[in-house]
Amino acid sequence: MSFSTAYGTPQEAPEVLSLTSAIEKALSRHPRVLLAESGREMARLQQGLTRQTGLPSIQFTEGFAHSNNPIFAFGTLLEQARFSAHHFSTDSLNHPGSLSNFRQSISFRMPLFDGHQRRLQLQKDTYSYQQSELQKELVEQQVRFEVLQSYCRLLSAEGKKRVAEEASKSAAAEVARVRNLVSFGTAVTSDVLSMQVQLAEFQKMQIEAAGEAEIAQASLNTLLGLPLNLRHELRDLPQKKISVPEPSLLLQAALQNRPDYRQSLLEQRKRESETQAARARYLPQLDFQVSFGSSGQKPFQGSNDFTVGAALIFHVLDFSRRSRIRLSELSADAAGYKIKELEDEIGLQVITSYRHLLTAQQQLNVYAAAVKSAFEALRIVRDRHSAALTAITELLNAQTGHLRAQRDLLWARYEYAIASARLLLSAGELRDVARFVEDEG
Repeated sequence: MSFSTAYGTPQEAPEVLSLTSAIEKALSRHPRVLLAESGREMARLQQGLTRQTGLPSIQFTEGFAHSNNPIFAFGTLLEQARFSAHHFSTDSLNHPGSLSNFRQSISFRMPLFDGHQRRLQLQKDTYSYQQSELQKELVEQQVRFEVLQSYCRLLSAEGKKRVAEEASKSAAAEVARVRNLVSFGTAVTSDVLSMQVQLAEFQKMQIEAAGEAEIAQASLNTLLGLPLNLRHELRDLPQKKISVPEPSLLLQAALQNRPDYRQSLLEQRKRESETQAARARYLPQLDFQVSFGSSGQKPFQGSNDFTVGAALIFHVLDFSRRSRIRLSELSADAAGYKIKELEDEIGLQVITSYRHLLTAQQQLNVYAAAVKSAFEALRIVRDRHSAALTAITELLNAQTGHLRAQRDLLWARYEYAIASARLLLSAGELRDVARFVEDEG
């Protein structure tokens, strides 16, 4: 059976995939990374827009009007420089004929002082841009961890699958060996049946491991943005022991490096800038304006005029101003509370990750010793059973124990790598995976 469309086309030869290349694929394709990059670009553009509000503006206007309104007629005649003495007559003033007026104007406006609003808004935009950069770094670290975790889970699943396959082959050989012992009269038929049950159990584990590997493969492909059933030949990770400083040093590093914590500090500064902006609304605004115009019966033909002026604006009465200031002050306080809450969360995450890593290290040592013991026990029991010195149940138990010890060791080995990466992530230091891989030259 094959899959197509969303599941892609089945691949004949598996692709060789290292942890480094897997992370590179994820960082270039993952939607969260692309979203963070888009957010950073939007924040950069917002900075530019704010800067442009302090630049002068030039506006051209072309207008046309036709009316016999007395006021319009009187003013239009003056604008067009066509007013004469006979226009003072009562009849001319009260009942003028309809007039047409084409008006062209160019206006120039320069904000001289805006009560520090642009400067404070630009300060906020700068903080937002820095937050967007930190968001991208945070997402990249999270995706890096997720890929490493999925990569290790796939390695573990593939390893369990191989162990189960080898155990099934060994059990099948044991079935044949016990049959020979039955033929020589040193074993009974029930021993063969018990070994066949053991073989079926190992085959069941093999099937389960194969399914687990398929799921782990699909999970990794999802992170990489690849077809779900695309197969990979993974490069194994070396068994490297990660040097871990004391929790107090880890917490100190986390408060310096964690992107989300640094984002919270910037958020508090943004709220403080909003408070400053709200208070600065008490200050006046000053604009300089110049306009040049022309009015006539035909476009671009008529009388020219100009206006030069400045506007000073005072917000004398604004009932909402005090509320805006108080609202921004409360927002700044809330940002401070969130910083304290995040500090506590980070401390708990660092301690939890640290203890998980120590546990994983201890489990790895225990399971490594258990595999050696289980292998030696199986060898001794197999020899004793061949010499008819022990029952088949002891051999079955030894085989099961050896298989479980191997599976546990595989799990512990890759869980140790995952725990190491999780600790680095909790400290905000998972910027690469060099310490998890061999030099790939």
